[in-house]
Amino acid sequence: MSPSSPLPPPPPAAPPAQARPILPPAGEPVGNAMPSIDWRRVLTGNWLGAGLTAVVALGAAAVVSALVAFLSADHFDLKSAIGLTALLTEASFGADVVSGAGAVTTSVGQYPLLATFVALGAAALVFRRVIRAYPDMPSALGDAVRASLILAVLLTLGAVVTNIVEPDLRGYTSDDDSLASAGSLTDYLASSGAKAGLGDFSGKSQTSVAGAIFLGFLLLLMTLVLVAVARRATLDGVWLKVHEWLAAPVAGLAAIAVGLCVAGLVYIAAVLVGHDDARDFTNIVGMIAALPALGMRVVGLGLGAPWGASTDYKKEHEEAMSHIGGFADDHGGLFWISIPVALALAGLAVWTVVRQSADRRAVLRNVLVYLGLLVVAVPLLVRVSNFHLSYGRRKDVATFFLGLGGAQTTALFILASAVIGAVVLLATGGIDVDALRARAGTLQRNPASGPHPGSSVPPPPPPSSQAPPAPPSAPTEPPGTRPRE
Repeated sequence: MSPSSPLPPPPPAAPPAQARPILPPAGEPVGNAMPSIDWRRVLTGNWLGAGLTAVVALGAAAVVSALVAFLSADHFDLKSAIGLTALLTEASFGADVVSGAGAVTTSVGQYPLLATFVALGAAALVFRRVIRAYPDMPSALGDAVRASLILAVLLTLGAVVTNIVEPDLRGYTSDDDSLASAGSLTDYLASSGAKAGLGDFSGKSQTSVAGAIFLGFLLLLMTLVLVAVARRATLDGVWLKVHEWLAAPVAGLAAIAVGLCVAGLVYIAAVLVGHDDARDFTNIVGMIAALPALGMRVVGLGLGAPWGASTDYKKEHEEAMSHIGGFADDHGGLFWISIPVALALAGLAVWTVVRQSADRRAVLRNVLVYLGLLVVAVPLLVRVSNFHLSYGRRKDVATFFLGLGGAQTTALFILASAVIGAVVLLATGGIDVDALRARAGTLQRNPASGPHPGSSVPPPPPPSSQAPPAPPSAPTEPPGTRPRE
């Protein structure tokens, strides 16, 4: 082909390929369709282990409730004892006991707290064995939800049965006749409540279905989640971090639960020494049933929180509250032992956190996390330790309260724990005193001594004794040039 010959025309362009639609993989949502839920995966789990945990919790509460019901009656009646066993079992997980005659009803909100602690402790031990070989945390948390659901179903069935049967309780009313000598009903509640554990039960009674459904579920779920977080086996990733932050503080909360039972024994001993009329066997059984709640009284009074009774009726409020000084005057000087007992319990919990800290460099962090958990734990303990009662018909209802001031108890316990924690940390080396002193030194600055050592502003130049150089003179014309005209 010569250079002058024309070039052949280019080949025709191929037609553009038609784009194929990209189909999503099978099973994935298309457009705005809702994602599908694999219910089989949600429902699949260790239902046998979860059911065993729930049954153990309910059975432990029932055993303690039966002992209280069969031993605390002034005049024993088998049907009443069986009925009270069912009612106390439900009340152990938060359900109110409701009784009434005609249109007037009485609703008692009180935990037989020893049964509650025993039930949750037994469930924690069983659940710990159930999940010990689980490969991951989601499996353990799933079984915690399943166990709580099963317990809620069992409690709901029990509440329905008690509402149908309505056991008629007899022989559980005290013969306290001090109301006539009391200045008011509120004073009577404070005086008689200090010498007793559980309240009186009489007449046809039933339990709150709503309380049985929700409160039992929440109590058991909270306990089992803490158990799952506290175990270290097979944890990795974010769950290992959660364990490192919460395991030691949770051990401190467990120490409080055990310590409250010991403090409750101190309360019972002080009451028996201070009051002859409190030495009745049935009354002692009632106080043992509320043992952790009595221990919470010791802690609150020992730290300076008020305890007593209050009534509210038709916008009128009356209360009879006292601190440790007045309480000891009314119920015996032995109650002054509440102060060292409360401080000892706060110290025991902090010391447990320090001892359970695997990494010694994280001791301070663990103590701070524990103090943060107390913001939730202490109000909860105060709430389940106090006694609440409502009496009346429809809107004409009077409410009664017997127990500790929640805000004061929480603030004082956290403050005492923080102070004792600082002492324990200093004694055990949990706080580097030299580093703390150096950090504090960086915060000290005297304006007369110049800028802060960490400031980025350069210091001024030192004064010079030499005279400053003369300013440069005006430029001169080089030699041999003509001046400008």
